[in-house]
Amino acid sequence: ADNNVISYTSDSIRILPSRKQQFICGKVISLTGVWSYAWSHCIFEFICRLFFAGEAGLLNQEVTLLTDNYHDENIEYIISNFLKNYPQVKWRFAQTGIDYKCEELMAIRCTGTNYNEAKVYWDYRLVIPEVTIRKIHEYIVDPIVEKIKNNPVKHRKVFLSRHSNRKLTNTEEVEKFFKEQGFHFVEGFELSFEEKVDLFYHATEIVGLHSSAWQNMIFCKNAKCLMLVNNRYAPEMLFYTMSKENVKAWINVCGMDVDDTRRSDFYIPLDK
Repeated sequence: ADNNVISYTSDSIRILPSRKQQFICGKVISLTGVWSYAWSHCIFEFICRLFFAGEAGLLNQEVTLLTDNYHDENIEYIISNFLKNYPQVKWRFAQTGIDYKCEELMAIRCTGTNYNEAKVYWDYRLVIPEVTIRKIHEYIVDPIVEKIKNNPVKHRKVFLSRHSNRKLTNTEEVEKFFKEQGFHFVEGFELSFEEKVDLFYHATEIVGLHSSAWQNMIFCKNAKCLMLVNNRYAPEMLFYTMSKENVKAWINVCGMDVDDTRRSDFYIPLDK
């Protein structure tokens, strides 16, 4: 199981050295891999493997499901809710630094391909199969939207904040501007799954910095979106590809990078 893989390119794979090994008896399905603990990557690259495994009958037997030890309640909610239909599945969290040896590891092809090459940027539209998007809607989006769609509207205008890497150097100026326009500021990880879906489903205008919070556009109904992004991420089409049927309009506004790295901070003048 590849839970100790940090990153990969066309030339090399970076792996954390394992401190010890553990053996897992019986059949195993792994949802671990590069960035598999992150909301946006987990949704389109990993969780759909679980849905396909269920449809193929692989979960109607004693089998161990190996996943990251998520720090995201939303991911855990989706998996645990799905596994209610498969009582024979034993869910096990992988620990960093342990090399897991499986008696029988059932290979399930990746349901989306993650860009991880510093010199080349592939358009995400080329690497997310339509069947993956359909399954995300069938198992994740449609059931929860049906539950919240008639809730009273709390916020029509939403601003997605980001204060880690790839942040705006003129954050205060930009945030002040959008606050004056009546935008409600949110950090996606602070919301429960149902709160998150409710917020994005009813939003009509969404602005924010490039982050995994944009994955939540899959819950939108007809929003207009403006994503602020550094120059390196300017061709980013993943989130639009995932949610193109759910948004009315989408614009990427590219900033001026501080340095030449992918995670560079950047500046966007308000007149742009």
